[in-house]
Amino acid sequence: MNVITFGPGAYDLPSPDPLRLTQWLGKKTESKFIKLIDIKKLDGGALHENWICRYLFGDGLFKGEQEFVLRMAPLNKLPQSLTLNQEYELLQFLNERDISVPRVFFLVPPSTISDNEVLLMQALKGTTRANMDYSSAIDAVSYTQLRAHETRGNLVCRRLREKKRGGGGG
Repeated sequence: MNVITFGPGAYDLPSPDPLRLTQWLGKKTESKFIKLIDIKKLDGGALHENWICRYLFGDGLFKGEQEFVLRMAPLNKLPQSLTLNQEYELLQFLNERDISVPRVFFLVPPSTISDNEVLLMQALKGTTRANMDYSSAIDAVSYTQLRAHETRGNLVCRRLREKKRGGGGG
């Protein structure tokens, strides 16, 4: 028997539904025990709605406590916006090249846990741009930096070009 429990914030979530999300995630990760500990909407984001959720897994693909970011497909898209499928492919591509970006776990089709497509990815700890110390160079690339350097026809990442040339600066 699968055990599903919810923590604070679960019913503040308009979409995806916490029960559908937890049931789907339990099946996808083959977990017989899964508990949604906490979920909250993240501030910011121009078009996409982003949520952070913390789960406790008893077994399956993940064990113990895990944090995920749910990135919802926007209702209104700009012509230059990537689809969640394109974002998923871009993040996988960068991960395969050891660029420090969130690991993507699942691209959830519409009507599975939400009316729209959902990208489920790793939650990374870090600092906001306002609090960042620019005096030391870092190799981590923020998702905003990636999005700022894309073009409609092809995805161009300035940081990838700089890394290839041997430079690491911002």
